[in-house]
Amino acid sequence: MKTFPLNEKKKGAAGHSPWSMVARTLAFTLMLLGMLILLLMLPRGCDNKDKDNPYEDLPFVDPVINDSIPVDTMPQHDFGPDVPLPDPEDNVITPPEEWEEDSLTGREIAPDRLNVILDKNKGEQTIALFAQRFKEEYPDDAYQIIYFDELTYLLQISVPQGSVPRMLHEMPQRLSDFSFKLFQEERFQQSMRPSDPFFKDRDKAWYFNAIQAYEAWDITQGSEEVTIAVVDNYFDLNHDEMRGKVVYPFNVERRSTQVGLTRDMLDNAVAILQQLIAQGMPNAQAMQLLQGYVYSCCHGANVAALASAQVNNGAGMSGIAPKCKVMPVGVFSDRVLLTKEGLANGSTSMMMVSGILYALYKGADVINISMGSYFGDQVKELSPEEQMEIIRNDMNKRYGEQVWDYIFDLAEERNCVIVWAAGNETILAGMDCSKRNNNTIRVSALDQNLRPADFSNFGYDYQGQNGGRDFSTVSAPGVNMWGCAHGNGYCSMKGTSQAAPIVTGAVALLKSVDRTLSARQIIDILQRTGKRIPGAVGPMIQIRDALQQVKGELLDYDDAVKDPKAMLGIWESTTELYEENTNKPVKIYFQFDSTSRGRMVTKVISTGETYRATLNVSRQNNGLQIIQPNQSVSDRGNQLARYIYTCQKGKDGKLEVVAKNRDRDQGFTCNMRRVQSIP
Repeated sequence: MKTFPLNEKKKGAAGHSPWSMVARTLAFTLMLLGMLILLLMLPRGCDNKDKDNPYEDLPFVDPVINDSIPVDTMPQHDFGPDVPLPDPEDNVITPPEEWEEDSLTGREIAPDRLNVILDKNKGEQTIALFAQRFKEEYPDDAYQIIYFDELTYLLQISVPQGSVPRMLHEMPQRLSDFSFKLFQEERFQQSMRPSDPFFKDRDKAWYFNAIQAYEAWDITQGSEEVTIAVVDNYFDLNHDEMRGKVVYPFNVERRSTQVGLTRDMLDNAVAILQQLIAQGMPNAQAMQLLQGYVYSCCHGANVAALASAQVNNGAGMSGIAPKCKVMPVGVFSDRVLLTKEGLANGSTSMMMVSGILYALYKGADVINISMGSYFGDQVKELSPEEQMEIIRNDMNKRYGEQVWDYIFDLAEERNCVIVWAAGNETILAGMDCSKRNNNTIRVSALDQNLRPADFSNFGYDYQGQNGGRDFSTVSAPGVNMWGCAHGNGYCSMKGTSQAAPIVTGAVALLKSVDRTLSARQIIDILQRTGKRIPGAVGPMIQIRDALQQVKGELLDYDDAVKDPKAMLGIWESTTELYEENTNKPVKIYFQFDSTSRGRMVTKVISTGETYRATLNVSRQNNGLQIIQPNQSVSDRGNQLARYIYTCQKGKDGKLEVVAKNRDRDQGFTCNMRRVQSIP
């Protein structure tokens, strides 16, 4: 039998202001034009990488990060020659050279890579022991562990071409003494559709009223205690909108805090275009490719700003949760490729999973992921019913969904909410196996008429019965969305990539009011308070209504003292609490069926384990005290410490509960919020 004391986690507060005019959009435009002029000035076919670099004065290179930003360095063991793991200098994620396209869906899978997530709870030597056992089973040099990460317990294995399906089935059997998940290396893309990046004389704050953002700010602008992680491509940490907001920036390929667009990337892009010009490509087409490339590299900066750009800083715009912190996590490769979509930097499933796990282990409250699987045009020709049939019989279902469910379970344990962009292929969002879990938020995009955008992925609407909520949790505006661009500029983008951070900001505001809210609770609140949208997408979020639902009815002190019946009902604590020994978050409920007695119910959020204890109410000298005579006992036989709850009048007149451990000098303070009235 175990006994756990409870500890309190502190919370922060918030303020109010609207969007100001975009001030530096023209600067970003001129910067792009400067890039194009420089391209034309370069000799055809020459090597431009010399000491007279033409980009030296362009504000694209990520500056040195301010020392005030916490720097994370992942541990890098050198396990020695007896352990078949790469040396620290070789231990980097490298995108595959080849991809194979699935004939049915167009998804691109690496034929010679396999990814592993080890159970992190099995001890520090798990990675080394797994590596040794792997080589015992697969001694051939064609099987090599080429990457590992001691923070996330991820490994990547190089295998013979075409052997991945066999390995997926075989490895769990041959290495059954280890607990792990396998997943394929898949190409991922941004969930953004191009939109004119230049200045438009249009209302850039059109969506703020539609989602009740202004009214929401009268309740909260967010808390500095709440961190939004943005898992994306590149960021501008020195942008005015990001100053003082950034915590734990990280790029998974560089394994450093440099998360911005670099001069080397631009040099490589221009080198590719020089070759194409030498082969006869018109200058105008090359300029268009370069413009599109630089624009796409602003994706992460744009998304982060939509969620949490500064407010009242005299520049640009504001995010939905301007007082919250931002954790930028770069998961795209620096390698510039010429694809059928243009110049691009790719990402893979290993990179994305690495970034998500990094954000979880660094304490993010909500994670925004505006990217997803790549699909071919053949999927768009299938009816929703045919797409559902593919989902039901997906060969990747067994392995892909297991891995994502494992990650989502980790998020639930840490009480972190994951928000996905639903995707822009105009197909079922559930075609992507990462977007099938109902404890994550899948966001579809709306246009300026508040209708489903013509590019947005959607849910499967069972003959209109569920509003598409199975794969489309909620919807939000995603067209003409102005956010940050590199070089302290601004640009407009559209896509579910832009709709997702609007919802992420809303989740951060809800967490700012009550950090104990689980993903399931937040989903229920957003769907219940949202505005129904025609079509197979979830309801459009209404942030003020959602916040008012979270704030609920706080018990008034004078009412509780003067009228004993005022306490009847069920109340929840408003303070984030956790078990001290296990560090698992818990939620406390006070239930009073009479004016003198009641019971306390304590639930562990991640496991559902429930503790119960009786309560006695004492009223003396116009005061109020709640006494817990015995320890709380769970259905598994574990116990929580006993507390005495003294009630006092808070600054706002609400009843404030001061809990003191009866066995040690420890306690917490909370308000009581009604969650269910008893007639």
